[in-house]
Amino acid sequence: METRNSTAPALEIIDEETERLLDTMLSAKRNVLGEDVEISKTELEIARQMSRLSGIEMVEAYENWRSGLEEATGFRERLKELTKERDELKVEANTDKLTGTKNRRFFEGYLGIKIAEINSAREAKEHRRKGEEDLGFCLIMLDIDNFKTVNDQRGHDGGDEVLRGIAQTAMKTLRKNDVVCRWGGDEFIVLIEAGREDGIRIARELQEQIAKEVSRKELGDAVGTVSVGVSSYRPTDTQKTMEILLKEADAAAYHSKENGRNQVTAYEMQIIDSEETEKMPRHNDQTFNEIGAILEDEN
Repeated sequence: METRNSTAPALEIIDEETERLLDTMLSAKRNVLGEDVEISKTELEIARQMSRLSGIEMVEAYENWRSGLEEATGFRERLKELTKERDELKVEANTDKLTGTKNRRFFEGYLGIKIAEINSAREAKEHRRKGEEDLGFCLIMLDIDNFKTVNDQRGHDGGDEVLRGIAQTAMKTLRKNDVVCRWGGDEFIVLIEAGREDGIRIARELQEQIAKEVSRKELGDAVGTVSVGVSSYRPTDTQKTMEILLKEADAAAYHSKENGRNQVTAYEMQIIDSEETEKMPRHNDQTFNEIGAILEDEN
C-alpha cells in the first residue's frame, strides 16, 4: 500500500515501510538539529533504499545514517567554533590591547584601501554625478602633550591611564565610521571621511573634548592635552602617496607642539586653533612652510 505523507517532500508517494522510516529519521534529525528541520529529497531516497533491505540490514543502514548525521552535526558545530575563534583572533590582531583602538598594522592597510578606492572611483567616475565632487578624507594626528612628564610624575600606570582616556574620548566623540588608531607610544591617528574644512572642524572639536575630559586633577602638574595635525586626501591629489599624507599630518602635529601645544594645525594652512592664532608672529607660519619644503625635498 502506498500513501502520501507530510513527512516527505510535497506530493511524494511512498509505501508504509518507507513512511515508518521517514518518521523515525525525522525524529532523530529534530533531536539533533532542532524542531524546524524537515526531511530532504536525498533522505527520502535513502529511506526508500533502506525499506528494501532485510530487518538486520535495515537496522544497520539506519544506524549508519544516524551516525553520519551526528558526525556531520558535530563537524558543523566545530566549524562554527573555529570560525568564531578566527574572527576573535582577527579582531585581536587588529586592535591595540591597551586602548582598544585599531593598531598601526590595521590602519596602514585600511589607509591604503581608502586611497585606492578614491583613485579607482576617480578613474571610473562612477562615484560622481554631474556637478558633484567626492570630498575624500582627512587624517588627524594626535600627539600627546607632556607625556614624558606624565610618566615621570605618575609612572607608566599614569601614562596608560592618559592613553586610555584619550582613546575613549576619541571613540566616543567621533562617528562610528571614523577609524581611531594608536599610531605610536604617545600618538594616535584618525581617518575621517570628510572634506578639508569639516576635517579641521572635527579635529578642533576632538582636541577641545580631550582637554576637557582627560582628568587634570589625576595628572598633577601634567595636563592631558594633545597637539593635533590635519592632512587631507582629495580626488585631485593624484600624486599624493600614503607616505606623503602621513608625513603631512605628522608635520602639522609637530608644528602645533612647537608653537604652544593643545592646538590644531592643518597642513599647508595657518594654525586655526584659538583666538591667539591671529596674534602669533609671522615667523610661525614661515616655520610651517619650511616643514612643507622639507617634505617636498624628501619625496
